[in-house]
Amino acid sequence: MFVPGYHTPSLDYDPALWRQKMRNIVSLSHGNSLVLVPKDAQSFIDVQVYDYPYIDKQNLLQDPAQDIIFISYDEPNADANWAILSAKFPQARRLHGIEGMEKALLKAAEMSRTKWYYAVFAKTELHPSFDFEFRPDLFQQPKHYIFHAENPLNGLNYGHMGVVLYNCDTVKNITEFGIDYTMSALHEVVPKVSAVARFNSNPYQTWRTAFREAGKLAQFCDEKDNIENSYRLSVWTSEAEGSHSEWCLQGARDGVLFYQANKENKTQLKNAFNWAWLREYFTGLYKNVDDPDLNDLQHRQQLWQQQ
Repeated sequence: MFVPGYHTPSLDYDPALWRQKMRNIVSLSHGNSLVLVPKDAQSFIDVQVYDYPYIDKQNLLQDPAQDIIFISYDEPNADANWAILSAKFPQARRLHGIEGMEKALLKAAEMSRTKWYYAVFAKTELHPSFDFEFRPDLFQQPKHYIFHAENPLNGLNYGHMGVVLYNCDTVKNITEFGIDYTMSALHEVVPKVSAVARFNSNPYQTWRTAFREAGKLAQFCDEKDNIENSYRLSVWTSEAEGSHSEWCLQGARDGVLFYQANKENKTQLKNAFNWAWLREYFTGLYKNVDDPDLNDLQHRQQLWQQQ
């Protein structure tokens, strides 16, 4: 049997069908994209294929690769990070200049030629060990997969700014999401380092990244007490070393203050996805994106200390 799109050009497999317990769902590929499904299975499956009790995973084939899409907007280090990615993975494509993260993710889903796509964000440098070999498990419910990233400024290592494997249908059909777009849908964290977070290229980019992440963490801590999120938020607001570290700390603190002032206003909280709004909010606090007022920074630092 010829199997187009798979690394192995042909396959020879003879399923057993004479007894019910032998009438397995047979997965021929690691990610379950090529399967033989007996009619008996239809009445069992409710939420996912694993509802059926008889599954035989042969793992004879490697599933086709998912698309890789590099998403950039105004990041100063975007071209350098794109050069690193495209040199190692020339099949990657770039999406540039879409205003608003949710719009950019939707556009990427529309241009994807596969059912999932790897989103690589412009502020991140691809980790040398990451290979895009992970495949979604098609026997499970469709979900996003979040990979880890290293943050050199504060030493944290978790899903923030990591590569995300987005399910295209979920992105296209989402109608409601919270302050964290990705985690508002069904998702799974894959604890594999995918990128290095290089977001401290200038004061504004550093502030913006920290503002958005700390605001999310503040909401997570408020809605459900979690020692891991509490620890991460504490680090964001108190520890940073490197270029523009003071803007990392203050961005995180401003994000917490913003969440606290608007926790009952979901529409206002969603402005954290809006690049134009974030730029205007920053200039309202620090006057100038390109040359922020350090006196204003000192004043905001004092406000935080009074909390």
